[in-house]
Amino acid sequence: MSDTPQDPLLVASFALEWEHNDRVLPQLVRYSLAHVLMLVQAGLVPAERGRPLLQALHDLREAGLDEVPFDPALDGLQPSLERVLTAQLGPETAGWLGAGRSRQECELVARQLANRDELLALAGDVLDLRQCLAELAERHADALMPYHTWAQRAEPVTFGYWLAATAEALAADSDRLHAAMDSLGAARSACGQIVPPPWPIDRARVARWLGFDRLAENSLYAYSSLDAELQVLSALASVGNHLARTGTNLHLWASNEFGFLSFSDAMSGTSYAMPQKRNPYALRQLRPLSAALQGAWIDVAQLHGGAVPLVGDGLIHAGNRLMACLPRLRLGVQLLARALPGLRLDTARMAAGCHDDWIVATQLVYGLVGPDGMSFREAHRLMHHLVEPLQQRGEGPAHLTSDDIQRAAASAGLSAEAIERLRQRPPDLKALTDPVAGLHQRSAGGPAPASVREQVQALQQRVGEHREFLHAARERIAEGAASLERALGEVLRRP
Repeated sequence: MSDTPQDPLLVASFALEWEHNDRVLPQLVRYSLAHVLMLVQAGLVPAERGRPLLQALHDLREAGLDEVPFDPALDGLQPSLERVLTAQLGPETAGWLGAGRSRQECELVARQLANRDELLALAGDVLDLRQCLAELAERHADALMPYHTWAQRAEPVTFGYWLAATAEALAADSDRLHAAMDSLGAARSACGQIVPPPWPIDRARVARWLGFDRLAENSLYAYSSLDAELQVLSALASVGNHLARTGTNLHLWASNEFGFLSFSDAMSGTSYAMPQKRNPYALRQLRPLSAALQGAWIDVAQLHGGAVPLVGDGLIHAGNRLMACLPRLRLGVQLLARALPGLRLDTARMAAGCHDDWIVATQLVYGLVGPDGMSFREAHRLMHHLVEPLQQRGEGPAHLTSDDIQRAAASAGLSAEAIERLRQRPPDLKALTDPVAGLHQRSAGGPAPASVREQVQALQQRVGEHREFLHAARERIAEGAASLERALGEVLRRP
């Protein structure tokens, strides 16, 4: 390369790639300490050079890293760090910083460390949201409400049942997040520049100090693959989708047309121009967040698919997408967990939606079928001929009589035998048109309050299991960090 200064616009484009420096730089120093320490212990770096370099890295870390200004023209944080150390120690000592590593690998590992720690924190936030949902599900296990499909009242459920369903969806997301953490837990550190250096380096030791549980064995894979980031973004997108679905339901139920619930004053706001409005602002970011996460996944999928040896881009971008998405998703999860306990329910209005409409039609169908009754499809056809004329007359389930059922059976073309059975053994219309009575029959994972409370117990157990997983991950990272500090102290104290 010549000494001709690069075009300012080109330098400006470099700056777009090296984002999130405040979070990357501490991890870059952390990785550099582990890597250089391993080289010193292995005798690959002269002790008289290695110890001052380790001391300078240690002092930079303790000082808060304000002494490492980022220069976009150097095209990376690693060159910026090396320039600061060179000015302090000279090239004979600072020149060992990048031994056996490329700039790309250093930046990739630093982002991997930052994203792993942030992903671990997000997984904890999701657990807190699941705990909140489970507790609310138990509290509202009896809160009758209609569930809608195609914007039509469909079946009686309870608010607790819906909350339990949301908690179970996020429990599946926790499984995905933990699988993603496992994928991101394969250490890329000390993999070299495409191929490893021809030295007896101890990659496993570096990985252990950095809190990883295993190595990405093939150096080329470690250096060039983005599938771990892709898997993490897929898990994040699933969490985002569930947040958006949850928010959309709550948004509708908080509307004037539904009026089922409202958010606390602290989680609401009014219009700039229309002061009568009470907007559920706690939900405003959830759908845009979901869209952003899906976009980031598609972005990295395209980068991953196009990462051929002839094109040297994409690797840093993938880590940056994660670094941009993780804090934003954490905020969305935390905000929802903060807003939900303050919900105010209009339980009378919610229950009215189950009493004033033909939402019990399916319940009536099940009351007509059986070994001595009729088939499900026959009962379904009968109910169509029953409900339609009553709806046209503006009559609800409370007006239903056995004579209505007899007429509907004849209109539906049921056999004489079926009509006679209905006459001889008329259904208990009072019980079949009571949505609460029908609700208690919907167990086995259904909205029966007793069933919801059983679901809550299972949800709480899964929260506990997932907390144990996160605790083990945090312990491994902490043990690695402590081991690194002990080894570093021994070298720095050595005369």
